[in-house]
Amino acid sequence: MVKIESLNIIKVTFKMVRSVAARWLACNFIWKILTPRRKGYQGRKGKSQLRRLIKDVRVMTLLDGIIDSYETAPGKGVPIGNLTSQFFANMYLACLDHYILEKLQPAAYCRYMDVFILWASSQAELKRMLVKVNSYIAQKLCLQLKQPVFGKSANGLPFLGFLVKEKGIYLMQKSKRRVTERMIEITASLCSGKITEDKAAQRIRSVFAAIALARTNRLRKVLCEKGERLCV
Repeated sequence: MVKIESLNIIKVTFKMVRSVAARWLACNFIWKILTPRRKGYQGRKGKSQLRRLIKDVRVMTLLDGIIDSYETAPGKGVPIGNLTSQFFANMYLACLDHYILEKLQPAAYCRYMDVFILWASSQAELKRMLVKVNSYIAQKLCLQLKQPVFGKSANGLPFLGFLVKEKGIYLMQKSKRRVTERMIEITASLCSGKITEDKAAQRIRSVFAAIALARTNRLRKVLCEKGERLCV
């Protein structure tokens, strides 16, 4: 069986991709911004943000312990990728969501963890919003943006390893490479006797479940056939 935590991550990812696809197809806006932030959450700043929302002393004592347990740099807490990332990201960046939706009022907006997308009728309008967002997160959240990606929605929207187009959702090339490498790794472990057939099947189901939203029937068939040839 696929592990429960893996299923939860897959469900959240799929829900977000479908949400992006629905917004884009319904609104049909021309431009988008894809801006990931990978700087980690500020320890001291993060705690003050959490205390505004959480008043239970016992809960905050627990969260303080988690944040103080690791530093990526002086004054910075646990890095992105920790099991608490989704919770901390949503709590820490909630004020950014309100600022964008209430002050900037883009045509559409979507965020997952540290990745967010803005839609507007022109690139010039998006650039004006971007200046304001940069200023806000620097002053309010002590964060900075990576280089934003501009593009036309008609060319497809890259999001969470998928490419969302009008005709469907596809797997991006870099995601295809990761899936292929993972399948080769599983097959090699099975052929060498490091794992059993049941364990290999479980891992393969997890890999395929993570890409099931996209049009990947042919890819999955090819990977299975390649795996069978490698083990002969």
